Amino acid sequence: MLFAIIGDSGTGSRSQYQIGELMTKTRTVFPFEFVIMLGDNIYGSERPQDFVQKFEKPYQGLLAEKIPFYAALGNHDDPTQRYYKLFNMNGERFYTFKKGDGRSPTFITRSIRPAQGTARKWTCARASSRCS
Repeated sequence: MLFAIIGDSGTGSRSQYQIGELMTKTRTVFPFEFVIMLGDNIYGSERPQDFVQKFEKPYQGLLAEKIPFYAALGNHDDPTQRYYKLFNMNGERFYTFKKGDGRSPTFITRSIRPAQGTARKWTCARASSRCS
């Protein structure tokens, strides 16, 4: 399974658009199936037009190819981003997604300290081995 990882990406800057173009070109030699976003997805204002300028347009080549993005929230992200359809979080702070024969965990939290206990319980409940 091939996938790409990005983080601190949501500035809407020229360099973000260039990275989006490069990622689209890279798929011809490294055909990744999805993208994991590590957080700080949208900096500054988060109006609907900001999601277009800071996510949809920079990654339009990948989105046109139906490459899904799976987001985690960072410390600069509003928790309501979990409702943005193209981040595939389905309104959840913690979620998993399945690709191929396996399940890929993604841990979502805006601030690790307050949610650490909740995230650990959630992870342990889904782990195939015991947590200690």
